Amino acid sequence: MCCSHLLFLSALIEEDKISRLETFLSECSDRPALVITVSRVATTIDISPQVASKVLQELAKKDILTTKYALRCPECGTLLKRYNGLNEVECVGNICYKCNEKFDVSPEEIEIFYTINDGYFFREGQHEKEVDYSVSAAHENSLKFLIESGGINTLLFNPNDSEYTILRSLFSDVFNHQTTTKAKGDTLERLVAYLFGLCEAFKAGEIRTSTNQIDCFVANDFFCNLGIFGQIGPRIIIECKNEEKTPKVDYIEKLGSIISLANAGGQANYVRLGIIVSKAKPPRTYKSLANRFYLSNKIVIISLCKEDLSELVEKKKNLLEMIERKMTEVVMETTTDLRRNGIYNA
Repeated sequence: MCCSHLLFLSALIEEDKISRLETFLSECSDRPALVITVSRVATTIDISPQVASKVLQELAKKDILTTKYALRCPECGTLLKRYNGLNEVECVGNICYKCNEKFDVSPEEIEIFYTINDGYFFREGQHEKEVDYSVSAAHENSLKFLIESGGINTLLFNPNDSEYTILRSLFSDVFNHQTTTKAKGDTLERLVAYLFGLCEAFKAGEIRTSTNQIDCFVANDFFCNLGIFGQIGPRIIIECKNEEKTPKVDYIEKLGSIISLANAGGQANYVRLGIIVSKAKPPRTYKSLANRFYLSNKIVIISLCKEDLSELVEKKKNLLEMIERKMTEVVMETTTDLRRNGIYNA
């Protein structure tokens, strides 16, 4: 019988492979400084790199592993730096100390590896076999492989159990009765800022300008302009609406005017995405109005309501995938349910 705390992986791999994974993690726990990679797990327990990647992400979500990154020289393959987060990666002007190659970072040069968290033990006794635990240069360990296999959204937005506990508490605060309008607004803004801050690529918080108060301003620090990040752009402006009734349609114009001002009336591309977060569902005309605004201004404004927040908090749907779906719905003015036909899960 395999170790019970890994049985949550049974939806991904068979029980005998879970047992082999437990043995492998035990070997790694004997040497806690050593790293775990997709290629090593795939080879050790005989699964595909795609499945190995999902297994490791699930282990990270359960706080068993921590995800880390490394930069490798594209010319000579030397491992140059290690990072705790992708937002630490310096995109341009890197120089290899071994071969003096100058290069800008692409997903191929970023390697993903994992370490076992302190306090999590796999006891299998001492192992006679010595294993090479150096970070492999295999393609399946790279960020590019993860992007190609569609796993970037899960990598960058993957809250753990304790973070979901905080989200549920904040969600409950928003939809419980508060004594004042300001108290209601503060709880919704706290929930939104915390939710977006859980994405590794984002930093989120309230800011004030000389002309406006922005409920939540999100800076996108992800260096790679691929996937959803090629659509989101470097910044997001979020407006929170606390009314119990359906938001007015002029909120689109109001938020659009704030973004247009930031974009110098269309001369700059400073902000490409706006989000209206409300308790109630948007008006029925929202999608067509948002599409019209996009066609005129090249700015996408999407809506998140209580139902969407519940999907993210209670059902643990992926925030980045939900943003991508909603942007697609506005840009294409879709009438098809993109979740029902299997294009998106969130």
